[in-house]
Amino acid sequence: MKRALYALIIGTVLSGCAAAYASAHSRSAQPSGLPAAK
Repeated sequence: MKRALYALIIGTVLSGCAAAYASAHSRSAQPSGLPAAK
């Protein structure tokens, strides 16, 4: 049970980091693209 909870938390954090990383890169590549979501 705890292992599934830890996996869920780690997956959420990793996906959040990946989204922020992709958003930062697309923002630097296309300044007139989508607004940054904080």
